[in-house]
Amino acid sequence: MNQRHQAITELQGKPGQGVGNMVIPINGTTSMQLQEELIYIQTKLAYNLESSESYIRLCHIDSIVLAQGRNWWLLWLGIPLIVFFIGIILIILFFVIKQRWIAIHSGRMTHILFFQNSELNRAKQFTHTLLALTKRSAAPRLQDKPLNAAKPRASNRNERLQKTSE
Repeated sequence: MNQRHQAITELQGKPGQGVGNMVIPINGTTSMQLQEELIYIQTKLAYNLESSESYIRLCHIDSIVLAQGRNWWLLWLGIPLIVFFIGIILIILFFVIKQRWIAIHSGRMTHILFFQNSELNRAKQFTHTLLALTKRSAAPRLQDKPLNAAKPRASNRNERLQKTSE
């Protein structure tokens, strides 16, 4: 099967955390796995001191963000250290290094996964698969038979009278 049309159902990377308007990676590993009606997110922080497992129903996902940005802490640390050579290096690294992440917003929770630049196509496929599953789970489902379906009744009085006379 062509990789372009292959459905990616799992993605792994580093966990992230929102601090103000910035998103920063934190030490540890996280994985997002698509299952039938939900997404399973497992996060283990540095040295496995903390771990969490989340199950989110696909119909409760509000938005999915695929983004890239800079390491702003490199700039903020580089400016005061500009008088030293290390400050110049940090500022150059700020312009060179980009980070990529996926953020899944559901209710009051936001789950962030940072991934390598080499996995961009895989992350896009995962996002498209997740969007398709979310759209499918949000669609109203039709029942095969109504729960309170009754037997068909005679449409007029004459038919009812004929049935009772027999």
